[in-house]
Amino acid sequence: MAAKRRVENTEVRKIQDVPKGEYVRVKHRLAGGDGFTKKVYKLVGFDRSQRQWTLDDCSDINFCVFVKTGTLVQVGFTY
Repeated sequence: MAAKRRVENTEVRKIQDVPKGEYVRVKHRLAGGDGFTKKVYKLVGFDRSQRQWTLDDCSDINFCVFVKTGTLVQVGFTY
């Protein structure tokens, strides 16, 4: 069963439970509580060489982020 939690009409899931191509917001590393980034990323998939999940920035085509398995992301928001 996937770990899900409701936050303001959106879902919070672990990165491995999100389908490819989904738009997500990543949880801040230093933020307490339910702090998520304002930037929106698109989930590309799992990079086996890095052993991390790849997220492409929607506002900058040349920027991508790698996150570890188990990272909380926010999905289901209006973009």
